[in-house]
Amino acid sequence: MSGTPSFSRRSKTFLAMIPLLAVFVPGGRLTSHAGKPPFPVKDDRQPPNATSVAVWNALLPSDGTKGWLLQEQTITVTKFGSLVIPNVQWIVRSARNKDTIFEPSSAIKMVHAVHTELAIQDGLSPITPINVGMDTEPDETGCFMKIDENSTLTEPLEDALRDMMIDSSNERTEAIRVFFGQEAILDTAHDLGAVNTFLNRKPGCLDWVNNPNKTTLTDLELLYQQVFGVFSVLTPDRRTHLHERMRHPFVLFIDVAQQEAVKLGLGKAPKEFLEGLQGAFKAGDDTCTCTPTRAMRTTVGIVEVPRFDKPPHVFTFGVYINDATDAGIAADAIDAALSELLRAEIHQGLNTWPGAAR
Repeated sequence: MSGTPSFSRRSKTFLAMIPLLAVFVPGGRLTSHAGKPPFPVKDDRQPPNATSVAVWNALLPSDGTKGWLLQEQTITVTKFGSLVIPNVQWIVRSARNKDTIFEPSSAIKMVHAVHTELAIQDGLSPITPINVGMDTEPDETGCFMKIDENSTLTEPLEDALRDMMIDSSNERTEAIRVFFGQEAILDTAHDLGAVNTFLNRKPGCLDWVNNPNKTTLTDLELLYQQVFGVFSVLTPDRRTHLHERMRHPFVLFIDVAQQEAVKLGLGKAPKEFLEGLQGAFKAGDDTCTCTPTRAMRTTVGIVEVPRFDKPPHVFTFGVYINDATDAGIAADAIDAALSELLRAEIHQGLNTWPGAAR
């Protein structure tokens, strides 16, 4: 433990909501996918739809356990005279094994990131120096991911946050874990509703085979919803601060947009659509050279899908594979599944543009 100041995880939640309502309230919708084609497995909480079938088929080349979850932020309003009360829900659009416990690899670092940003919001300076010196001796598990308590090598907290989320630095993740304390980080996740998430191992250590970290897609997506959704636990400044320290070039989704634009007769996807296809995500991968090989791949995030002259639709998304025996096939399957997960939504967004062949 570092002696860093304690903070209330709820003290500024309501203040963070106020400036966001005016932006997002007009864009809510409640719709569902149509069609129920044949499906090889039972989908979660809804009849199988075209998206579910496409994602499942994309994941089929890889063995191991697998799952996905796509949720949409929907907003309806209730009026009492001049008072407008928003009702925000996250609706499951497509899912399989969304509540199954799995090892998320580096995707779990979103837990550390949210705790860090909340601490800054509560008064901790973002340039607080933290110890990033690594010990040359392994810890009790044989892992070399160990902070040297006597090191004088430091880095500003916000820089360590960036390195953890953009570069996926295991060393900076361990520095943040030691600085705040694992129990405090986990308490934040549980307080925000991610109650099936547990930190058991250090990042970059192969003891995940015997002592894995644990979470669900529902838990991880909930963190993105709590941070980047309408009712955010962060103020707008803190949301922006975290967003700037995460990955958000959605190359896969841009490729899908170009494909769907051709189908709609638009030629190339409109520049405004591609520029508006924004969000943030964290991926993770680990491969154990065991017998047989055990590979994990995970990607979880949030994305806005633009509409012409209307507010964008907002989605959280996640796909994982655990215990695959071919890391390359698993990586390709994750990419293919992510492409299919948002294809229908991207198509619908492009279909609002002038010139689309509706």
